[in-house]
Amino acid sequence: MSAFCSSEEFEKLYRDVSRNAGIVRFQARGGSMWPLIQSGDWVLLAPNREGGPDVRIGDIVLVKRPEGLCMHRVVKRVREGIMTKGDVSFGHDGITPPEDILGKAVAVERGARRIDLTSGVVPLVGAVIAKSGLISQYPALAIRKAAGLFPAVLGAVQSLRLYRTAAKKTLKAAITVSAAREEDEEELRDLYLMNGADIRQGLKCLKGEGLWLVARIGGRIAGGLTASRSAEDPSLWLIFGLEVKPVLRGLGAGEALVKKAIDSAREDGAARMGLFVKAGSTRAVRLYKKLGFSNGAVPPAGYHKQEDELYLSADITPPQEPAFFARLTPEEAQAEGVFYPFYRWFIRTRREEGLPEALRERHENIYYLHLAEGAKYSAAAKAILGHLDAVGVKAILLKGLAIDDMIYDGYARPRIDIDIVVRDDDIPLVRRTIGEDAVSVHLHIHVINNTFLTYDGFLRIDMDSVWRRTEPFSEYKNIRALNPELNILYLCEHGLKHDFDQLVYLYEISRLIDRYGARLDWDKFLALAREYGMARIVYYGLYLAKEMTEGAIPEQVLAALRPARMTSGEKKFIRYVLDRKCRRYSSYFVYLAARETTVKKAIFLFRTVFPRRSVLP
Repeated sequence: MSAFCSSEEFEKLYRDVSRNAGIVRFQARGGSMWPLIQSGDWVLLAPNREGGPDVRIGDIVLVKRPEGLCMHRVVKRVREGIMTKGDVSFGHDGITPPEDILGKAVAVERGARRIDLTSGVVPLVGAVIAKSGLISQYPALAIRKAAGLFPAVLGAVQSLRLYRTAAKKTLKAAITVSAAREEDEEELRDLYLMNGADIRQGLKCLKGEGLWLVARIGGRIAGGLTASRSAEDPSLWLIFGLEVKPVLRGLGAGEALVKKAIDSAREDGAARMGLFVKAGSTRAVRLYKKLGFSNGAVPPAGYHKQEDELYLSADITPPQEPAFFARLTPEEAQAEGVFYPFYRWFIRTRREEGLPEALRERHENIYYLHLAEGAKYSAAAKAILGHLDAVGVKAILLKGLAIDDMIYDGYARPRIDIDIVVRDDDIPLVRRTIGEDAVSVHLHIHVINNTFLTYDGFLRIDMDSVWRRTEPFSEYKNIRALNPELNILYLCEHGLKHDFDQLVYLYEISRLIDRYGARLDWDKFLALAREYGMARIVYYGLYLAKEMTEGAIPEQVLAALRPARMTSGEKKFIRYVLDRKCRRYSSYFVYLAARETTVKKAIFLFRTVFPRRSVLP
């Protein structure tokens, strides 16, 4: 077994053990003796006993220093003791008296390899390094710096979708995540040490309660994660150690570990998950935000955020489907486009009531048919996005895949097309790239595709500002998604265009608001709706989502958007939607009312009958 302790504890333990032990084996940490001894290597030490130290120039010794223990090379012997220095350290450590020399390194073990430090040419090489003094540290540091570039280059390659696709096909092995076993402890600790972290304090916490997970690819360890419940807040769990082997990054092991940690903490009753991450770790931050983490929360009591750190947190409470499903029959849920979430709610809350066998089988078949169709759509759509990303087309993905993972917990509801916004100059390249794909692609150069808003120049949306308000989508380099505020605004407008003739439009607005949680800035949302001149149009999406699907829309937001006076046409439109007697183009009353003056209304009516030629395409 392994024991993890402080420098003071190790010294006491070492002195006790060395009285009777011929060799003491321990694990090194740090890089001052690189490349001979690397962080995570096991070092065999011959303890120093009475009679004075039997050390020569060039030997590597464990010595006690005022700042703690260190293991460096002997570079000089003096009357008062010895002088030591790390092979890639600048300057020596000063003089160490004989009584503070604890032992001499005799061997180094790295995996299956063993380096004997007392025989062959190794002692001679050590003496040469010691005699060369400061000169040797410069080439060693240059080599180390060059080696340090490798992770950066590897990381850049791993960020390429082409690399990840090829690597996954080559490995042909699924990622499995499970609780770490006792025999995994040493390899996992080596992994953490190699990446400059020591998890001994975390392991102590885990002896009480917590998680220690390990990810495997093809049966071999790819990474590990540790998490623990906050002592101050039982509803909060903290991830304090996520590491993946460098050569296996980009294959999904980190994402699988975090998802498993969230699921496990949720099952244990946790409501929130938090973590600290270096602000400069862009790939890690992107992964966490993809999984629902956001910054802005106050770190928990007892934890202090460093200047170069971010504290991210996520609401992991189990998603609760709205109670309005109780008012629907399975047939109505299917007609309203919400059959998948309705069926999950039904089997969870109404299982005891049961269904007639024939009816149950019929609806189960519909449920799994939806799953199959959604999976087929998702695969085809992701293939198209992959092609566009590979040729460098910058695109904004609208609705569909952009929101399905958040709303449907990884399920893509059956759709027949994907909508993307591209710059006008990229359209020819897009058409050449997508070819005859299985899913039709609707190309837009504007985020709003609604002729009722373009007849008379009503829109005041600057597309450059929209592009600036997008965020990365999934792991694509060039594919973007709307930020939370723009996404809700877009869904409200899109549903209104379709007269909210299916509940799914309102359900997705409500569900997305729930999932965004604190990420959605309502003040920014209101400013955006006013800036674009769409406050009245957006109001109906939010109001009806609250009324029909019990959405968590703040009353002050509705009050800020509510029209000072509603026309009889608008009231009729609301009644149609609430009574589920939606009529095609009944939303025209809203678009007409949004034109504030009589002249603007007249122009809108005229352009409806006689649209500009430029609008028709």
